[in-house]
Amino acid sequence: DLVQQAAAAGRRIFEVLDYERDILDQPGADVLRPGPGGIRMTGVRFGYDPERPVLQDIGLEIAPGSTVALIGPTGCGKTTLTTLIPRFYDVQSGSIELDGQDVRSVTLKSLRAAVGIVSQDTFLFSTTVAENIAFGTPDATPAEIVTAARQAQAHEFISHLMH
Repeated sequence: DLVQQAAAAGRRIFEVLDYERDILDQPGADVLRPGPGGIRMTGVRFGYDPERPVLQDIGLEIAPGSTVALIGPTGCGKTTLTTLIPRFYDVQSGSIELDGQDVRSVTLKSLRAAVGIVSQDTFLFSTTVAENIAFGTPDATPAEIVTAARQAQAHEFISHLMH
C-alpha cells in the first residue's frame, strides 16, 4: 500500500511539473504586493479536460487569517481548488484574487513565495531534509531554507535531529 501511495504521489508530482511549463508570467506581470492574505474566487471553472470541468462557477471569499476546511468525497475537487491559487493550473474562466490582485497578473515567483501549501499526503524524497524543503525552489540558499523551516515551525525539530 505504501509503495502504491508513493508511486501515485510521484506520478502526481510529475504531472504538475509537466503542466507547469504551460503556466507562464503574463507580459508586464507585477510583483504581488504584500497584504493580509484575503482570497476571492469568482465564477471559477476548471477541468483537467476542458470538456469535463471538475469545478464550475465556484464563488468563495476567505478573509485574511481565516481557517477553512474543504470537505467532500475523494475526487470532488478539493485539492484542485487549492492548486489554482498558486497557479499550478490556470482557471478556464472566472478569477482568483489574492488581496485584490488577480493571480494571473502577478509573477509566479512572487505569488508562490507568498502562498504555502501543505498536502494531506506526506511524501519525502530520499535525499536531505534541506533538499526536501527546497524542492519547489532548487536555487534556495541555505539561509532561505532555514527561514522556510522556521516559518513551517519545523526548524527546532530539525535542529534537534541534527544534534
